[in-house]
Amino acid sequence: MNRALKRWLIVLILLVTLAVGGGWWLYGNPQEKIRSVFHSGADALVRHDFPGCLKVLSPNYRDRSGLTFRDLQRMLLDWCRSKQNQLWLQELTVEQVALIDFWTAAALVRVKGIVSVEGFGAVGFGPITLTATLERTWWGRWRITSLDGWQDHPDLQQLREDLL
Repeated sequence: MNRALKRWLIVLILLVTLAVGGGWWLYGNPQEKIRSVFHSGADALVRHDFPGCLKVLSPNYRDRSGLTFRDLQRMLLDWCRSKQNQLWLQELTVEQVALIDFWTAAALVRVKGIVSVEGFGAVGFGPITLTATLERTWWGRWRITSLDGWQDHPDLQQLREDLL
């Protein structure tokens, strides 16, 4: 085999290895990536990090109460602007993750904590089991498309109405 062919073969092997590794990095281990979405979203909410909060939400978001991505965007902006608002999470556990297909997944998330909103007071909640659906982007990121279960908690429902 001549030298040029050997070099091309080595380059081809390197490219295939990088493609497989990049594919794994983008699309591998979806359960861990989904768990990370919830933890980073909760962390962003606690820290009043508006871009961090939006990063975990899909533009296609719609939950059973009728909230859309735009509604959440407005609520989160108000939340993050007021440093008087506080969230203390005592528990955040992603209990189950189920892949529906390559592009969609569902998860059960258990949360417990206290939320304090300026002008409303502090409300304890939980433990609440939330049902979430998620979608995968072309770049392998998971984003939440709906989050249900919080609607059954009367204090959180009242808080939502006050914030809207």
